[in-house]
Amino acid sequence: MKKWILILFIFFGLKSSAQNSIPRFVKLTLTEIKSIETEFNWHDENILVINFITPINFSDLDYDKNITQTIDYWSEFYKNVDLKNAKKEFVYSDCIGRNQISKNNNIHIDKNEIIRNIFFPKDKTCSSIVILNKNGDFKILTGKYNQQEITDSISELKN
Repeated sequence: MKKWILILFIFFGLKSSAQNSIPRFVKLTLTEIKSIETEFNWHDENILVINFITPINFSDLDYDKNITQTIDYWSEFYKNVDLKNAKKEFVYSDCIGRNQISKNNNIHIDKNEIIRNIFFPKDKTCSSIVILNKNGDFKILTGKYNQQEITDSISELKN
């Protein structure tokens, strides 16, 4: 009896965690592609690289400092990533106070939650990179990733 309860517990636990996993390659609809193109003025490049950030632990006093540090870190990180024919955007979730970070021209606010709703509808991710092409193919990198993984993902989506 205990074995069956354990087996059922494991089965339903795995099933529920699988539903929250992020798909690796899925096609976007034409409507989703058009809304992203409009939102990010993405017209000339074939690839869009989005650093999506939901900084849930920032206090009001730390916004400017943390945002500057985040932009500095990622700008340095991308120096060794081949971004030829790719547009890069830093996108902050709208839930963190649009007025305080809209002063920074390097940051795009996900005001209409387009990125959140398309790529992370159930997941409350803190930080991810979304790489997509004009055909609607995309890849999401979460957790730890390096410059080579981003470069490889861009190359995969260019083909």
